[in-house]
Amino acid sequence: MKKIIIIAMLLLGSSALFSQERGHYVSVGGTLGSSGLRYTVPNGNVRNGLGFGGQLGYSFFFHENIGVGTGIGISRYRTNARINGDMISLGMLQNSHDDEHERIAILRDWRERQTNLFFEVPLLLQFQTKFGTYQTIGMYANLGVRMQVPFAGRYRVTGGSIENQGLHLQWGEDKPPFANLPGRFDTDYNFRPNGDFRLRTGVAATAGVGLLIEFTRSLDLMVGAQFDYGLRDIQRDRNGPIVYISPGNVNPYPANQYRSLLVSDNIGRVRPLSVGLHVGLRYRLGGSNRETREEMRQRKAEEQALKEALAQAAAQRAEAAAQRVPTEGEHGPEAIRRAEELANEALQRIGDILAAALGTDGRVDRVTGEDGREALRVELEGDILFATGRHNLSQGSMLVLVPFVQILQENPQASIDVFGHTDNVGTLMYNQRLSTRRANSVVDFLTDMGVDRRQIRRIVGRNFSEPVADNATAEGRAQNRRVEIWMYVDR
Repeated sequence: MKKIIIIAMLLLGSSALFSQERGHYVSVGGTLGSSGLRYTVPNGNVRNGLGFGGQLGYSFFFHENIGVGTGIGISRYRTNARINGDMISLGMLQNSHDDEHERIAILRDWRERQTNLFFEVPLLLQFQTKFGTYQTIGMYANLGVRMQVPFAGRYRVTGGSIENQGLHLQWGEDKPPFANLPGRFDTDYNFRPNGDFRLRTGVAATAGVGLLIEFTRSLDLMVGAQFDYGLRDIQRDRNGPIVYISPGNVNPYPANQYRSLLVSDNIGRVRPLSVGLHVGLRYRLGGSNRETREEMRQRKAEEQALKEALAQAAAQRAEAAAQRVPTEGEHGPEAIRRAEELANEALQRIGDILAAALGTDGRVDRVTGEDGREALRVELEGDILFATGRHNLSQGSMLVLVPFVQILQENPQASIDVFGHTDNVGTLMYNQRLSTRRANSVVDFLTDMGVDRRQIRRIVGRNFSEPVADNATAEGRAQNRRVEIWMYVDR
């Protein structure tokens, strides 16, 4: 017993550092994946290209699991547009004699690549949690909106040709041979223009989910998926044809200026879309008691030593039990009566041991269980095991719970029920979850330390339905925040 207490004391300083904490965090990360502008083109398709981005973030967790966040970032989107066949662009031209010409540009098998950069500011609701007794791995999630301010856009044509045609409207179709002007308009162009385009500021819905991998008390690695989708049309200049002719510049024909698909009235609404892998580091501000890698290795070695010591003791007890040979008459009435006496004596002995080990940290009473059996009811103050409003075991929890590990391993005929209780602050649903999680945290610690899972009979959260004091006072609420362990000994 003394050996286990000493080892547990060595574990206290480091294991307590891994409880999930409220507070301020800063993060830096990057995203790589499929990003582009989503819109429709006649007789064509649009595909995302390879996009990437970098972000600086700030988060404030006002609850151990819930917080808000913002930051700044830059993202690159790449889009590949393709027209499978022909697309017609109409335009009008007026020369210096006020003669009007109708102009048609036909894009054949057109290919265009668009690259644009966004400056981004997110507003996020964030969630975080850690798993297990030592809280080294967890998960995060975020949901919110992202303002996207475009500050650079560039297109480049990578394939296709333009055929130009025209009609002199004032002479009309009934006055050949001047109606159609093939000599001036009917020309094929195989050229690869490039240039700039402009977009409007947009707002995108954003969501992310992934793993939190703890390096130290203050530093986490974040690995997950990120999704962004534009909520509004960000096209800025949907005001004319794709191929533009400068007014007054009639000779020589044609005077073309290609302006990119993104400024055309031939395409649908433009919305950003991005799906990618996010990797980042998150640092908790004010975390002066950080655990170094060496301290982490030392802590894990001590944890392993404790588990091995408990396992060795359990093996020795099992070996001794296996060598015992039952005698005739052990199952008779007298044997049953004697077994009951021994069970009651064992229960009394265990109660004395627990009362001495817990001292003022717990209260031990002899009671009758719900099934009519004799039991020990051990009340542990919730503030000793847990920080306010949390379900992760606190700094003093190991010293309080280690005696139960030793007793359960030394008495395989013993079993327990674990009940979590809360005060009445908060909703019924919130307190039900909190009381259940607290009971599960106690059981997780016991089984991690080597207690046979079969010795755990029930794990129950009872919210604030069974107060032992008046919730109207701070002292009463403190008494109601508790964990009860009911221990039984079989005959």
